[in-house]
Amino acid sequence: MGPTANQRRVPPVTCRSLALLLSAVTLAGLAGCGSGGSGATSTGGLGARGGDGSDSPTGTYPSIILASPTRFRTFQRSSKNVGSIAISAALADNGDRRAHDIEASWNGGAYSVIAQAATSGILFTGTLTKLPPGQGTLDVRLRDHPSTHTSVTDIAVGDIFVIAGQSNAVGEGVNDQQYTGALQATCYGTDNVWHKLADPVGGAGGSAWPLVATYLAASRGVPVAFVPCAKGGTGLPVDIGDGRWSIPTNHQDPTTLYGSMVTRALATGCRAVLWWQGEADASAGVTEGTYEKALHNLAVSVDHDLHVPIVPCKLQRCSSIPASNETAINLAIGLEWKDAPYVSPGPDLSDVPTDDGLHLRSDAHLETAAARWAAAIEAALPDKH
Repeated sequence: MGPTANQRRVPPVTCRSLALLLSAVTLAGLAGCGSGGSGATSTGGLGARGGDGSDSPTGTYPSIILASPTRFRTFQRSSKNVGSIAISAALADNGDRRAHDIEASWNGGAYSVIAQAATSGILFTGTLTKLPPGQGTLDVRLRDHPSTHTSVTDIAVGDIFVIAGQSNAVGEGVNDQQYTGALQATCYGTDNVWHKLADPVGGAGGSAWPLVATYLAASRGVPVAFVPCAKGGTGLPVDIGDGRWSIPTNHQDPTTLYGSMVTRALATGCRAVLWWQGEADASAGVTEGTYEKALHNLAVSVDHDLHVPIVPCKLQRCSSIPASNETAINLAIGLEWKDAPYVSPGPDLSDVPTDDGLHLRSDAHLETAAARWAAAIEAALPDKH
């Protein structure tokens, strides 16, 4: 692994504000107590005074305050099947004026220097690079006093998928579905905090996504993460009252569905955007040509902003929507599968009946959808991409 680093002087208040990013348990760890649920621990230590007037008046080394990554963070691997872990931290201001090199290790690997000559009042950033897919503990320490360190568990390198669309993408299942893989699976929640993957992924009901993660983790052998961005009742070319996925002038406008998705995806990185949408447009009678044009424009924008493909599925059989209307949407999606350079084929769910006229709610139907989603992702997005 190789390090990259950057440092800049900041007022002491900035260092104190970094501490607010940690839980109360983590802050207790900075005082020498172990921490539990946050996944972070930190220890400090006493050191001999050098007598040159430049060291700490108390002989103590400054604690390391780790701002990021936080527990359950997943980093997207690159096309070369390696990933990087970006680290942001500061040294607590305890009066120490010595300069310290900072080194880090992940998943039991060798330590590498990520920042040089850091002192109290310095925000330092660094990156561990060329890391293989996997999961483990990140440890950051003073090179000249290794027992002064901080660590955070459950940091992974793997594949991240953005979930976009409407209610079936959110999840309307009667029961929460379970992830049962051996590798780590996580979710960048709608609260913009990383969590262990668990339904409700999108904030509503049970979804196919924990089951999709189980399939992908097993077949790919890497940790999997999702970034939910879907919202129920939303259209693509039409707005039926709950919003639509039109492309705003500012592609990162967080007040829009598309802008919020892009902002979140840029913060996390991703392999692809999984698109499960069209029920609202089918209900409104949107034509095949209108929907295809809108989906094409969406795919072009996703490629421009995120440099990843969009993977749309054909809709399940919605009994509450006229069959001809839904057929028009699915034909449009099929044409984009075939002709659009920025679109990768998703699953065909058109033979899967809904449980309430619009949604897949039963465990059996969610399992069917999950298996097809996973198979489509495997076919469209090869493991070593």
